[in-house]
Amino acid sequence: MRKYDTIIVGGGVIGKAITFKLSEIRPHSKILSVDPHYKANGSASYAAGAMLGAYAEITIDKTNKLDLEEINFRVQAQKYFPTWLEKIKERSGRDIYTTMGTFLIANVNGKQDLLNLKRIKNELATRNEQYEWIEPSDIPNFQPNPDYLAYQGLYVPNEGSINTSDLMDALDIAIMNSGVEHLNKIVSRVLIEHDKAVGIVVDGENIYADQVILCAGVGIQKILDTTNLSTKIPRLMPGKGVSLVVSSDIPFSNVIRTPNRDFACGTHIVPRSDSDIYIGATNRISNTPGLKDGITSGEVHSLLHSAIHEIHTGFRTANIEKLYFGSRPITTDRYPVVGETSVSGLYVATGTYRNGILMSPLIGDIVASEIVGENCHIDNPFSIEKRGLSLNNIKNNTEELITNGIRDLVSFIQEPTGALPYNRSQELTDFITILTTMVLNKEQNKYEELLIESRELIERYPVAEIVPQLFYKYHQVKEQERIK
Repeated sequence: MRKYDTIIVGGGVIGKAITFKLSEIRPHSKILSVDPHYKANGSASYAAGAMLGAYAEITIDKTNKLDLEEINFRVQAQKYFPTWLEKIKERSGRDIYTTMGTFLIANVNGKQDLLNLKRIKNELATRNEQYEWIEPSDIPNFQPNPDYLAYQGLYVPNEGSINTSDLMDALDIAIMNSGVEHLNKIVSRVLIEHDKAVGIVVDGENIYADQVILCAGVGIQKILDTTNLSTKIPRLMPGKGVSLVVSSDIPFSNVIRTPNRDFACGTHIVPRSDSDIYIGATNRISNTPGLKDGITSGEVHSLLHSAIHEIHTGFRTANIEKLYFGSRPITTDRYPVVGETSVSGLYVATGTYRNGILMSPLIGDIVASEIVGENCHIDNPFSIEKRGLSLNNIKNNTEELITNGIRDLVSFIQEPTGALPYNRSQELTDFITILTTMVLNKEQNKYEELLIESRELIERYPVAEIVPQLFYKYHQVKEQERIK
């Protein structure tokens, strides 16, 4: 019978961060890491751009209690990151390529860009962090297509990036040097006896441990479904992201990116070395079209179109060196879940979405501290208990969800070529918003009279040409609402 002190299910950056910390504070413990090799394409960590964007990820629509707690957590993780990297370098003997300084741009392709930049600036100012408004033309080697005019820039000197491959390789070496065992297998379920986790099942074999940590990203949902925790923890969805690395003679020393937009992290380029540039990244949730293993030509087209037109037209001659895709773990409420569950000895750490690299050192410290019974230097806003209490105070605002979702949908469906003519983007947004509200609003529908009127119009004039009349009528209704 195989028996360990701790089994860590997950070989991505969160799993490695927990393993790294646990092997540090409990150097003689017997630890087993279980996961297929992290370099297999499909790993969220391996495909990540690793922008350390505590502030750059902020958007105008993230304002509730957990949103603010997550921002604070990211800021603390960003400050802690250099210390964590030095520990990894010391224990691995490996260097990790890093950059400092991020340029954010607002351009005509992003309808919310300027509002998001202002929100980012306000958060920086509130915390007395350094920032500088900058003319886009002053950004080093920023040469977009003039038709994609960038009209505002924001420089954040204390935000940068790291080379994900360097980080993961260095963590691997440091963990291996600590005597941690690795098993290249997939876990089918957790062994639970008398409401306590006692091990895992792998290929029909029982492997025992005092603690089990589930941190294999979206992959732990199947394991959770075999327990009674599936109704107590928000469900996980895969957010497929595609990215690529090109080699270029154009020297970039900084991250250049737009704010988040269109359900994703905007257009961004991240230096990986003196010549390699990471371009990212798409985002497709759950069973949306394009979500399948592998990389579609449309996804690559979208990435290259954005980078060439919005960052530097010279990317059109760059050689593509690597293509990546990964499944980001997203909970149904979009916040991480971290810590011990109601099953004694069973811990979870997942749901980090686009911030897994940045959050990993603090999550590693939190989980490791809980396991050994020590107080952690950082509070855990994502514990199951705290998240439950906080979420009870968040009203599920269907109208706000529809408004934000449709806004980003209309922007998303215009990719990669840009804008619709005239005021069609707003007209289309209004049209889809009202149609969606009619379908999804469970309460008394405020558009009930409009729905009846629309049906009567179609019955009276049963021709396809009547649909544009509804298109413009719905836009007029929304315009009147905005005026009021």
